[in-house]
Amino acid sequence: MQAHIEALLEARGRSQIKVTEEVATARVQTLGQVVVTLIHHNRNSAAAIDLTAQAVDPNSPEDVAQLQKVCRKQTKKIDAVLKGLHSMAEEKALRTTPYMHEDTMFDIADIVDPDDLA
Repeated sequence: MQAHIEALLEARGRSQIKVTEEVATARVQTLGQVVVTLIHHNRNSAAAIDLTAQAVDPNSPEDVAQLQKVCRKQTKKIDAVLKGLHSMAEEKALRTTPYMHEDTMFDIADIVDPDDLA
């Protein structure tokens, strides 16, 4: 009887270790998805700002105004992405979408106003 109890306790311990490992793996995957989502959206915004800045003639009021417009739009987009991720986390409605290769990122399209991502 003692051996049976010890075997059950050992099996229970292995089960708890497995659950702990699965939770840790899920947390790392979630963090990876957050990072991929932020990298994707922030790099796109940074590229838009950078390309516009490279083309600006600092002596042209029109060019400077266009750069300001792009900066404001991309800042709004970054803010929308952050708000979308925050909203998903609060609602515990974490939907993902495939990204490049085998990566996934959070699908914020349903939460963020499409005009903010354009």
